[in-house]
Amino acid sequence: MVSPSQSILNNLRANPPALGTFQPAAMPPLATPASDTAAVSLFFREKAFWQFARGERLNDLRRLVRQYGRDQADVFPSGPYPKGGAYGDAVNIPIPDREQNNPKFDECLNRNA
Repeated sequence: MVSPSQSILNNLRANPPALGTFQPAAMPPLATPASDTAAVSLFFREKAFWQFARGERLNDLRRLVRQYGRDQADVFPSGPYPKGGAYGDAVNIPIPDREQNNPKFDECLNRNA
């Protein structure tokens, strides 16, 4: 059975919105996932493509760890970084100094995903 979110994604794929003057071509519908875990993975993967470069991916990755019980090592990149060095273990954005000096800032100390 096709879930409501898969119906929305398939509608977007069949009728992609125009990006300025560029109209993307229609794409084939997504296959129905075999399990709930596969459906969640498919949803977040497809969402990542549709919201590319909008700054919303970190929240989705943390949600996969917190709410869907995925292992942090499976969700976040790890190992060597393509431009040199290695990926770190940070799963959220550090608070800048100028914000930490704000007396009204209520810092969240939880650095977990």
